[in-house]
Amino acid sequence: MKLRISMGEDPCPVVTATVTLHSGDGRPTIGPLSLNVRDGVIEDATLPYVYESSAWWVQVHAYDSNGNNVCSGDDPGTGVHEGRTTSVYIQMHCAFPNCP
Repeated sequence: MKLRISMGEDPCPVVTATVTLHSGDGRPTIGPLSLNVRDGVIEDATLPYVYESSAWWVQVHAYDSNGNNVCSGDDPGTGVHEGRTTSVYIQMHCAFPNCP
């Protein structure tokens, strides 16, 4: 599984991000794992140990240079079948008061 999330016109200066996956069938949580942030895009998390499951809850958190969690997003129903995700939809929401 790979993630690529465009932050678009994000007013918060995001410099780091993490992803955490929670299984819908009781398997161990994966993460938080670091993601790369470059040019307004969060990307490059390859998650090789994602077990097939009825659903994974995928959570992404983005942080500013002070370590404040300024943006987050999730997909509570990401499906994995035969080692591939069937769908992932993550819309990031930024907490504007937390932006410097």
